[in-house]
Amino acid sequence: MSDIAAAAPLSEDRAKRLIRYLGIIVLLLVVPPFLKYGWWETSDYIGGDFEIFHQAARKLSEGKNPYPKRVLETDPLEAIGQAWGNYIYPPLFARLLVPLTSLDPFWAKKVYLLLCLGVLFWLLFPRDGTGYKGRAQLWGGYALFFGWGPVIQTFRQGQSDFIPLFLTAVAIRLLFRPSASDTEVAGPEDRWRNRRHGLAGILIGVGAMIKLTPLLIFPVLIVTGLWTVAAGMVLGAVGALLVSGPFLSWQYFIQVLPTMADFAGMRRCPSVHIVLVRLLDSVPAPEGWEGVWHRVAELAGVSLSCALFAGVLIGFFRNRRTFSAADTLLLACFLPPLFAGEVEHHYALALLPALEGVRRLIANCAFPAPFGKPVSASSDARTARLLLVLLLLALLPNFYYWKAVKLPLQFVLPFDLATLLVLGNGVGLVLLYRGLRQQTPCRFS
Repeated sequence: MSDIAAAAPLSEDRAKRLIRYLGIIVLLLVVPPFLKYGWWETSDYIGGDFEIFHQAARKLSEGKNPYPKRVLETDPLEAIGQAWGNYIYPPLFARLLVPLTSLDPFWAKKVYLLLCLGVLFWLLFPRDGTGYKGRAQLWGGYALFFGWGPVIQTFRQGQSDFIPLFLTAVAIRLLFRPSASDTEVAGPEDRWRNRRHGLAGILIGVGAMIKLTPLLIFPVLIVTGLWTVAAGMVLGAVGALLVSGPFLSWQYFIQVLPTMADFAGMRRCPSVHIVLVRLLDSVPAPEGWEGVWHRVAELAGVSLSCALFAGVLIGFFRNRRTFSAADTLLLACFLPPLFAGEVEHHYALALLPALEGVRRLIANCAFPAPFGKPVSASSDARTARLLLVLLLLALLPNFYYWKAVKLPLQFVLPFDLATLLVLGNGVGLVLLYRGLRQQTPCRFS
């Protein structure tokens, strides 16, 4: 009996050491690519996009218009494609960068990225983890946090994707059901719920005026009956446009945005409609259609994409009582990059559902304790394990800075990165649609 009692602490010590060693291995695998591609290689690099952002902010600080003069003075139908290469976003992001215009573009980018890194760590960095499951969630979160290619690319280029990512993460926290103590302080549950939902919607709306793609979240809010969140999103978007300059905002939507209607012709975008267009491009043109087949492919690809988006909305509508408001928003984070992604870093927003899905599925799995007796897994635990494995495989294309992942994946699946991102994140959406459940606590709270 004494021998058994003496052996127990030894097994626990071994288990702790094993977890510690596994954690070190994870950090050695995921942190170096993050530092190499996100920071070291770009230590002396500004990047075209951030220089454009900085120049637009400087023009605003001098009382000038940030949009190209030739676009503003030309009919939008005659200026198709002429805005590319210039500042092509609502004026809000340029307004936010005005305080950095006292610095040259190089140091302005460094300050911007350091601020973003601090906020990113505060919002998403895994900090809690007790017990075996907690440690597994912790290291799984580390791997996603440091390995997510779109986030690394956003660092490399100094992109604006961080702002919608941050605001959406805070909105998810607000949508999570408060504790009893919260409701006692704030008042009746309904009133507190409406305030949280309204503020969450405002944050999403502001983020959509940094990059327009989060606007695709709005139809999900409508079909799922999240009216307060939807109203808040409208209020946030309108308020952001007014604060950043009503005349400039009007010019952007009336004169600048319509000139970017040639998106279907961008054959390398990682979005659903472009993948469909390229698929149709590969189909031999019927006799007599050779000259117009590429236009037919574009029209058909966009139409099929719209039909697929409508199908997704129908799925959200049918299951509107299945998911909490926070889970609905998490799942909706896949839609902007999938249906409107122009470049790979737009998939930074998909990090939010990926983090939550992996952590939640780990929590629902049954893991045997190291050096202990095997655990008899229930059917739910076995399903969670299967979903976890499938989800990790589906999300592998997002780790495109890891050659150990990228090269074998392209060898097994001979697609380009854009197609792999669409397929992987599309499957990830389907898997998380099944894996996320309202009864499981949201980790962003």
